[in-house]
Amino acid sequence: MGGDSEEMKFQEGEINCFDDYALESAIGSTAEAAHGKQGLTEMILQSHLKMLCALQYKRLSSACDESH
Repeated sequence: MGGDSEEMKFQEGEINCFDDYALESAIGSTAEAAHGKQGLTEMILQSHLKMLCALQYKRLSSACDESH
């Protein structure tokens, strides 16, 4: 699990340079690409989608925390 945490930090660092629209677009594109896929392709896309959604949730949570 330690590897997953390190990977998330690396990915988060890459994604943070994008604006909110780019992250939302990446989520939509990944979800669309995953639709109807099976097997390993489905697993990879679902994993990527989960990571993107976690990043979006973290960004939204941070924005809410800063506004209070």
